[in-house]
Amino acid sequence: MRTEVMVAMLVSFLGKTEDFTKDVVKSFSNVGPNGTQFGAVYVSGSSNQTTAFDLNDHSNAADILNALDSIPNGRSHLGPALEYLENNLFNVDGTGNNGAGQPCAVDNRFAIVITDGNTAGGTVPKAQSLKNANVKIIAVGVRKDIDISLLQAIASGNQNVFHVGDFRNLSSILDGVVSAI
Repeated sequence: MRTEVMVAMLVSFLGKTEDFTKDVVKSFSNVGPNGTQFGAVYVSGSSNQTTAFDLNDHSNAADILNALDSIPNGRSHLGPALEYLENNLFNVDGTGNNGAGQPCAVDNRFAIVITDGNTAGGTVPKAQSLKNANVKIIAVGVRKDIDISLLQAIASGNQNVFHVGDFRNLSSILDGVVSAI
């Protein structure tokens, strides 16, 4: 039995999260069309979200890792980025298709959101819309004094909320994030 999983990553602090995002990819043994597919959205402002790569652009982990190397750093505007994920990468149109036009089981779509808590653009309503479209959101807060209630409002349940004091500690939550997926 094959298990297809789709994971989209919002990338706005890639210089600080690159190792973590790569470690997430490396944690999955079956990466590709019949296994775990990864996509990434580059966030560089309130109205500038770009698909760095779609869920079906890369058929193996090595290609995904190389693609992550080419993404520049951006800024955190989660609301518009979450809406972009829903409308572009997952393209939730009632058919269960992702942005690549491939079917994906309802329970196997995930978005990893890493934030420092400085959000803009209606983050919570956009997160709720994505959750209503059967995408599970894993919220990762990076800052000692981050508002945990914001992470809880973004995430698909408290079991999908992770928090570290700074970017250097992201590796400490890797197993938990991967297990949530």
